[in-house]
Amino acid sequence: MQAVILAAGQGARFKEMTHYVPKPLLPLHNSTLLEWVMGTLKIGGVDEFLIITGYMGVKIEKLIEQKFKDENVKYVYNPNWKLGNLTSLCTAMGHTDGVFLLSMADHLFDPTIVSDIVDFKSNATVLLGVDRKYQQTEDDTKVLVKDSMIREIGKEVFGNYVDIGLFKMKEHIFKYCEDAITERKYSLSNAISIAAHNNDAMVMDINRRFWIDVDTPAELNSYYVQNYPKFIKNGKWD
Repeated sequence: MQAVILAAGQGARFKEMTHYVPKPLLPLHNSTLLEWVMGTLKIGGVDEFLIITGYMGVKIEKLIEQKFKDENVKYVYNPNWKLGNLTSLCTAMGHTDGVFLLSMADHLFDPTIVSDIVDFKSNATVLLGVDRKYQQTEDDTKVLVKDSMIREIGKEVFGNYVDIGLFKMKEHIFKYCEDAITERKYSLSNAISIAAHNNDAMVMDINRRFWIDVDTPAELNSYYVQNYPKFIKNGKWD
């Protein structure tokens, strides 16, 4: 299974922490966020990586080439990374083959979520991992789900789930990407919304398993993120 990882952004909310290092390379227990993401994807069944770079992409390539030299890793540079994360997914066009996973470079997961989404049977172009979250924030990408299908998605949507940032996709997603870009919409949610309006976007409920979007220094320093390496090793939090 191939995984496309979006690693092009700067991570401006980390301020001076990302002046000299891109957000995916922020340190976490003698490693980096991106390395933990790749390791988790590998545990879940991924054997090929396509990393979309942008901000300080050369630094990402150099580190990953050192740490994952025996893995099947390719890179594509997105010159339009400042516009939005949809441009990074569009950059993967022509570099994927059939069904692939899509992950962010700063989202940490229970590896069983990855293996479950790999095995999940769906005819839809988009399969999105979602979680029930009753105290939703402005930063959450909300998802309105009915009968396991996405009806609406976005930060302003009144949803019954939130997007965890892990997808399984088919090649037709690039048509939805092109449609959104044509409308000058550059968020990944815009393409997913088009798929949803075509009844072509399904969800997989992760049933309250662990995941976190590491968007701020506080989240990076939180108990669960700092204990994530121990969880990966032992499969439990204590």
